[in-house]
Amino acid sequence: MRARRWLRDPRLLLVAVLGATVIAYLPTLRSPLYLDDYIYVAASRDLDTSHYLRLIFTPWSRDPAMPFTRDFWRPLSFLYFMVTEPVFGGRPLPYHLVNTAIHLTAAVLVWVLARKLDPRPVVACAAVVVFALYPGSTEAVSWISSVNSAALPIMLGSWLLFLSATREPEARWRHLATAAVLFAIALMFRETAVTVLAPLALWYVLVQRRRQWREPRTYAVLVPYLLVCALYYLIRTKLFTEPAANPEVYKLGDQFPGHWWYFIKNAFLPFRTPVLGWREHAQEVAGTLLLATMALAFITRRWRYAALLLAICIAVAPSAAATLGVGPRYLYTTTPIIGLVIGLALADAKEWLQARGFQGMSATLVAPPLVAVVLVAGVFIVWDRNDNWGDGPRRQQTWVDELRAEYPELPADGILFCVNIPFELSLFDAANLGPVVRWYYPDTAAAFWARDPAAIPPLGPNDRIFVAGDGIPGQ
Repeated sequence: MRARRWLRDPRLLLVAVLGATVIAYLPTLRSPLYLDDYIYVAASRDLDTSHYLRLIFTPWSRDPAMPFTRDFWRPLSFLYFMVTEPVFGGRPLPYHLVNTAIHLTAAVLVWVLARKLDPRPVVACAAVVVFALYPGSTEAVSWISSVNSAALPIMLGSWLLFLSATREPEARWRHLATAAVLFAIALMFRETAVTVLAPLALWYVLVQRRRQWREPRTYAVLVPYLLVCALYYLIRTKLFTEPAANPEVYKLGDQFPGHWWYFIKNAFLPFRTPVLGWREHAQEVAGTLLLATMALAFITRRWRYAALLLAICIAVAPSAAATLGVGPRYLYTTTPIIGLVIGLALADAKEWLQARGFQGMSATLVAPPLVAVVLVAGVFIVWDRNDNWGDGPRRQQTWVDELRAEYPELPADGILFCVNIPFELSLFDAANLGPVVRWYYPDTAAAFWARDPAAIPPLGPNDRIFVAGDGIPGQ
């Protein structure tokens, strides 16, 4: 009997989920540096420390070696590479271990948060399983550049402090101040941390203080968060002298509705791309059901579902404004909300079955064998996603290895003309080619993608041409 109770202890499931998550992300530990990773490590190595600090903390700063500072104000994410590059160098494993630790920390905080929002163990267990093994946003963990995902656990910690501060009728303002500070730190890792304010505020208004939602003083506890947003806006715009966002990266343009719908239909069915055939239709149905269920929740006054489902629709809006495209990894900060919705639904289904005498079916929902099957399936799917994603880094690394084998050294101040580069390096007009070459050959003046070998100009004494593969682009 004691053994059975031990097996049903939700803390044991949390440990099992964390272990399963580590297994699922093992393929990423072997992934080499990839695309943007080279920009970060090369800039951290090559730029003067004072200049680097000035770049990352100054909004709209410019330097060809660190182009991200113009488009994103993420000083703490950029600072991370300045601190770790001298220690980790170009070895990818420690970077991946940090990202995995961030994800595991977020999973634990999702579990704790779910326990605070609803004491039923099923809610926390389902939420942490969904979040930890959500197959759509694996790239937010597996890609070294995604260390900015650290914004999520910090923001979850902020929500937990907010819950503690608003548990009693009288708010605990010290806790609220600390929660606001964590929010500010999260924003400095990644600006889309602001999306977690949607479930935080909606849950507070529609669930915690539903009876007082008409009273203006109810909203006073949100003022610290609003002040942080205002301060962030002032800093980001350099006191209104610069745009709040680069319109080439973020804007409410014609792409917004399509991008927003992409996230809505992917939220509960994050199939691997390309999504074709029945999967495409299934996603359309899933997105429609999400919106219909949200409306039904408001009509029937199921406020918990209403708060969380509306939060999903709001939380994806910043990523939908991105002009450079969309991808499932941008759902990462939304997956805790998705997990909470599924957890509430399972807990309510369990109670509904019990109330109608279906004890066996109710017990089956949380039976250890079924949970074990879910975990195994989750590990398999996420492992497969990670291994598939690793094809890109492996192709790029194969090209790098061939380049280094042909040119163990390159003359200083020369130009390298590259023919047949991998598809990944050709993106955005081969923006990542230069940083990749500069990382291995810091004295090289420049590297260019030679789309047409016949158009390569006469070579200088220090210039070189590198033709990769067997003449087939991308090989």
